[in-house]
Order: sequence, then C-alpha cells, then structure tokens
Amino acid sequence: MKANVSNLRYGDKLRQNRKENHFYSQLALIDPASGREVVTARFYGTLRGSTVYACIWVRPCDLSAEKSAYGLGGGKAGGYGYHKASAALAEAISDAGITLDESITGRGDAPMESALYAIAKANTGKRKFFMVRAHG
Repeated sequence: MKANVSNLRYGDKLRQNRKENHFYSQLALIDPASGREVVTARFYGTLRGSTVYACIWVRPCDLSAEKSAYGLGGGKAGGYGYHKASAALAEAISDAGITLDESITGRGDAPMESALYAIAKANTGKRKFFMVRAHG
C-alpha cells in the first residue's frame, strides 16, 4: 500500500470525533531512532457500539526535517455488518488530506495497519517503525 501525503492538512472533523470518555483502542507507529510517535490513530465508540469514531495524528519523527509535515483528521462510521473501525479510519485519513492507493473501508485490522505504515513511510521517508497497540 502507498500513501500520498502531499496535501497533508489539519482536517476539520477531529474535534467532533474525539470522544475521550469512550476511548477503546489506539495504534501508534514510533520511530526507533528518535522514539517519537510518527502516526497515531485512536478509536472511540458509543456505549451500544453502533458508531465508531477515529482520529489520526501525523507528526514528523525529526523536527528539523523540512519534508515531513503535520496533519490530523477525524471520521466516524455507523451501522452494522462491516468493520466500522477501518471505515472510520479511512474517513479520518481522508479528512487529514491523505490519499491511499487502495481502500481500507470495512476491510479489517490488517489494512488499517498497512495504511498507517504507508503514511509513516510517505511522511518521513523511513521504513522501520515500532507499532504500539493500546486498549482502553
């Protein structure tokens, strides 16, 4: 999977999709050289689980790098019968101005991880990252 981060921006949906009281999961990619988080995706859900909210933060691993950029976005997915976390993340990625060469909507955990690795690689030019998973 490849990501295009040339239009990386501060999306306008982050605030409305960040639900700290209903946090349930986070995926973060960390640069082993600097120890900095490069890409972070957090997931929130309603009490009944009918809606999943996702937020993404993209940061440079080297603050002096001119090519790396900051970005953030938010998204949500509701309904039943498909993988809502990947659909919400796809919307958050789009809100941050990132385009992927293949869709991750409704496809599960593995495509979400591949998308985050592609975003980190495109934004930093590096290839190796540590993935940290957190559950609330």
